[in-house]
Amino acid sequence: MERTIYAVGESLFDIIFENDIPVTAKPGGSLLNLSVSLAKSGNSVSFISELGNDSIGKLILKNLSENGVEINKIKCYNENKTAIALAFLDKNKNATYSFYKDYPLIRELFIADICKEDLLMFGSIYGITAEIRASIHKILQKANQNNALVLYDPNIRKEIDYNNISCIYENISKSDIIKASNEDLFYIFGKTSYLEVFEKINEIGCNNLIITQNKNNILVFTRKFHIEIEVPDINVISTIGAGDAFNAGIIHEIIKLNLFKHHFVDLEIENWKHIIETGILFASDVCKSYDNSISDRLAQKMINQ
Repeated sequence: MERTIYAVGESLFDIIFENDIPVTAKPGGSLLNLSVSLAKSGNSVSFISELGNDSIGKLILKNLSENGVEINKIKCYNENKTAIALAFLDKNKNATYSFYKDYPLIRELFIADICKEDLLMFGSIYGITAEIRASIHKILQKANQNNALVLYDPNIRKEIDYNNISCIYENISKSDIIKASNEDLFYIFGKTSYLEVFEKINEIGCNNLIITQNKNNILVFTRKFHIEIEVPDINVISTIGAGDAFNAGIIHEIIKLNLFKHHFVDLEIENWKHIIETGILFASDVCKSYDNSISDRLAQKMINQ
């Protein structure tokens, strides 16, 4: 049985600067990066997105297709240009962004026929964008109705208004696993106690929380336990795409372990450790280069396992 991973997110073209000098440029966007890492690792991935029917848009589609990502659920706009992100790396190799976007006034995403064997991953600002909120809602409704496993990464990392908080809460309520950074959780909940945050997330309707803390240890909270998993020291070239690769790694391991929605009501510690360790492996690999997705070497290793 082949399971399909549906990733819903923005298509961007990243231009990366270091010391105010552009050092590389490539397709980007959190869920696009995730899609490429997963497809390179031998998974079936369908990317739901939108872009312009321009040179950069065609370059992105070509890159996705060459890496094995299904692109037939990407909307192409003839009168609009593909979004561009300028990423500026600081001395710690972390990025700040400037975005340039040109979307039509009326937008509607493809609604995939997601079934119970499939997985849905969504998040970032794209997951709470008002102009496509109706489409996001329909996609989530389809996944929930058919008991597909749903993963959500808010990926906010900045202050947000009340309406967006409401959308985030709704997204949490429709998800089985939340993966969030410590910055995300601070801006969403304003709490310093991770246990309090998990209790709030559990109250909203999700039983599983994964917390990343940059280079510090990763935390997992479930209804039965919480655990801390060590993150190794590595030589970082760029952190762009690291969180996306982490998400790809946990999904890859979920597929490998043949886990479904019902398993995450009460998943055992050992399974969680395997899932998080693969996420760390993927993220560490991406940090060692300017690439937004995992290396061919690691991808082939995953395929051969």
